[in-house]
Amino acid sequence: LQPYVNPTSTTTYYLTVKDIGNKVPCIAELIDSVTVVVKPKSSINVSANADTTICKGDTITLRAHCGNCPIDALYNWSPISGLQNPNNAVTLAEPVAPTTYVVSIATYASDCINPSGAQVKISFLPDAQCNPDTNKVKPTNLIIPTYLTQGQNWNIQNLPANTSANLYNAIGQLIFTSDNFIKEQSYLILAQGMYFYHLKTMDGVAYKGKVVVVK
Repeated sequence: LQPYVNPTSTTTYYLTVKDIGNKVPCIAELIDSVTVVVKPKSSINVSANADTTICKGDTITLRAHCGNCPIDALYNWSPISGLQNPNNAVTLAEPVAPTTYVVSIATYASDCINPSGAQVKISFLPDAQCNPDTNKVKPTNLIIPTYLTQGQNWNIQNLPANTSANLYNAIGQLIFTSDNFIKEQSYLILAQGMYFYHLKTMDGVAYKGKVVVVK
């Protein structure tokens, strides 16, 4: 006999064997017992990094901490994309897109422990915050006008709309002004020489410098 039991609480089971035909003298029946002790499953406490934001291309360390895990605890981070050691408590991550990493913990030997886990949400900062020079206004310091292209030859990278512009000659005289330089730069006709510019965006960011016109 090999009965299968699945008790929900500690239970004692009895086995009784009777000699119905009185074939064994002095033994009418035999009784034995076995007690199955049911232990309640305990939960493990798992924590990980707080949700965070990084710049795209940055690397971040993910850490899982288990205060009451047994020594045979198994760590599993997912998704594994961008992870250096997905089966370690600590791993480096370099996500290529915003990702929520989930770490789960289980054990080989400790069947009385419920698997548990935690998650870390990684978001990306705007490119402008990670690469402040990407959207920075960058005026060139040299203008080489032609007959058909005068002010258009002054290349100002990332210039926002409605940026005002004032240009002064070498002795400080205002020779050109515009409330929207992008639309009105074609009216900028300068003689050869050095000039000083003052650009101001609608949000109040100012740029000052000098530019040389060569003909």
